[in-house]
Amino acid sequence: MSSIAHPEVPHYPVVTEELYTAETISKDGKKYLNEYELLETLGEGSYGKVRKVKRHYQDNNGMEVTSLYAMKVALQ
Repeated sequence: MSSIAHPEVPHYPVVTEELYTAETISKDGKKYLNEYELLETLGEGSYGKVRKVKRHYQDNNGMEVTSLYAMKVALQ
């Protein structure tokens, strides 16, 4: 069985762990954690929270891309 690449499906790098984070608030009042805009809390547990986040970036063609992710924020 051969693997076929689909050019219309972008492949994003997977970030498994961030050791250093920067929390910022933009001029229009949006909260950010690194390059991710914090939208809402999806769930909470004894080890942390799961947040819905949005990432804005430009792809290789210079097109603006917006993607939604679920981010686990673990307590230390």
